[in-house]
This record gives sequence, structure tokens and C-alpha cells, in this order.
Amino acid sequence: MRKTIRFHVLAGVVLVLSLILVVGTALADNVSGDWAYILNEDGKAIVTRYLGSERNVELKWNLDDHMVVEIGEEAFAGNRAIRSVKLPVSLKIIRMNAFKDCISLEEIVLPSRVETIEDGAFIGCTALKELDIPESVAEIGEGCFEPTTVLTGNADSIAGSYAKAMGMGYTEKEEPLPTRRPSAEQNYQYKIQNGGVVITSYVGKEYVVEIPEEIAGYPVRVIGSNAFSSRYDVETVILPEGLIEIEKTAFRFCTGLMSIQLPSTLKTIGEYAFFHCENLVEIVIPDGMTALGSRAFQCCYRLQHVTMSAKMKTIPTNTFFECHSRLTIHAPSGSAAESFAHRKGYRFTSTGK
Repeated sequence: MRKTIRFHVLAGVVLVLSLILVVGTALADNVSGDWAYILNEDGKAIVTRYLGSERNVELKWNLDDHMVVEIGEEAFAGNRAIRSVKLPVSLKIIRMNAFKDCISLEEIVLPSRVETIEDGAFIGCTALKELDIPESVAEIGEGCFEPTTVLTGNADSIAGSYAKAMGMGYTEKEEPLPTRRPSAEQNYQYKIQNGGVVITSYVGKEYVVEIPEEIAGYPVRVIGSNAFSSRYDVETVILPEGLIEIEKTAFRFCTGLMSIQLPSTLKTIGEYAFFHCENLVEIVIPDGMTALGSRAFQCCYRLQHVTMSAKMKTIPTNTFFECHSRLTIHAPSGSAAESFAHRKGYRFTSTGK
């Protein structure tokens, strides 16, 4: 009898500890609207659970300003209500059993940047009759789909070989008729002003953007206000020689921007120009610049290295507000940039006299 009592007590303790562990894990998740999520080591969002009750679901590209890059394990598993899901273009990974047993799911569009679909991601999705696999997908795990799901893809897609290996239906999409690469005029909206081009909006689809020196025979001189604002899909920008100004808010909320190359001809960076470019790590200010706009790099949370010359004289006190805690200013000794770094408590590294 005593052994039985001890066994029950021990089992109860184990159960309580398990519940504490589960609750603790749940509490560790962040919640934004209908979504629970965690952050990876890069500060990007991994969706851990859909908490809503909608049948047609749309997941935005960010949760609390964190770019969504993964659908976590079993994030939608067992949801018998959802019929369609729209995923964000920022998504790269769909984890194991993410949509398992979503028996009413009829439509889901995989965005063009998805790279990995893990084991069992769509197993049990019996209403999902067709699924297009983008060219970007390089890995598909075992038992990802119901045998009745027909995969589609182009000649370069992994879909064909996977479907053949799994005995699934497959439809190869017809190759589109050859088209010319979009010209600069098609990638940008712009205006001609004072003999030069002011880019008013980027409408292209590239992740790496190299802006030409000329458009329609005129030199590119200005990146206008909000020209790239909220283009979270843009990761790298190379600006042309001859550019003289980046107007205020030009790259605001470009949360995917990791690298930008500023030309030697640049003279002006306006207010809030790179506000909330949270993945920007390093910036080299051209030697010819003498002033920076107020809050130009505010909320660039990962910005750690800023290089400036001795010619830089005006740096507003809030230019790098809410940047990385280990922000380092690289500039000549005795420069205004050194004084600014010491005044603000930033690290300083001398680049010489």
C-alpha cells in the first residue's frame, strides 16, 4: 500500500512539473493579435501558433516589427476550420507538421522566397488538391503532402522530382514567352527635376537593387521621400555615383535592408531616411558629407558600425537613437564625430588624423 501511495505521489509531482514546464514554455511565446511567436537569434519571428478563428487567414510580413521568416512546428496543426492561408513574402521555412490535419484547407500560396518545407508539413490536408512549389524551394522533407495533392512547378522546380519519387501527381507549368528584362523606367517611378532624375518610388521585384546612373537619358540625382518606404523585401541597395541626396523617410521601414552602398557624391541624408531599418549592421558615410538629418538612423537596432570623415560637422543628438548598444563610431581623432561619440557614450575607434 505504501509503495502504491508513493508511486501516486511521485506521478503527481512529475505531472505538476510537466505542467509548469508547458505553461512556462507557453508564457515564453510573444502574442501579437491572432499569432503566437518567438524570435530566432537574428531577432526575426517564428510563428508558433495561430490563435484566431478565421477561415481565410492572412499572415502579415511582420509581428510587432519583427520580420516573419518561419512557420514553426505544428503552428496550424489540427485546425479544422481554415480554408485558405496567405503567407508573407518574407517567409523562408515551413517547419515539420506545420499544417498537419488542416482538413478544410483548400488553398495556400507559397511565397517566392520559401526555401525549405519540412517533414509532414501538409500531411492530412485532404482538401488541398493542388499546390504550386516555387523555384526557390531547395528542400522538401518526407511525407509532406497527401498522395492526392497534385504538385505544380516549372522546369527548374524540385516539385517534379519529388512528386515522381512519392508517386504523386505533377503538372509542369508552361514556360512563359520570352520577355525583355524590365528596363529602369519600369522598375522606378520618377520625375525630371533640374536636369536630373528624382526617384519617387521603387516598383521592381528584386531583392538586390542596383540603381542605374541614368534613367531616360538623365542622371539620377535624388532618392525621393518614401521612395523605398516599407519595402521589407529589399535586402541590398547599391546607389549610383552622381547621386547627391537621399530625402527624408526614403528608406523608412525597410526592415529587410542589410546593406546599402552610398556613393562618394552624396551630400545629404534627410530626416528619418533610414528609420527602422532594423537589419542594417554597418554604414559608411561618404567623405564629402558634412551633416546628417535628424533621426536619420533611429531604431536601426542592429547598427553597430558607422564610419565618418573629418568633414562631418553636424550630427544631431538623436541621429542614432535606439541603435545597437555596442554602436561604434569610426572616425579621425579630434573630429566632430569623435566628440559626438564620447558625448553620447558610443564606442569610438580612430581611423587616423
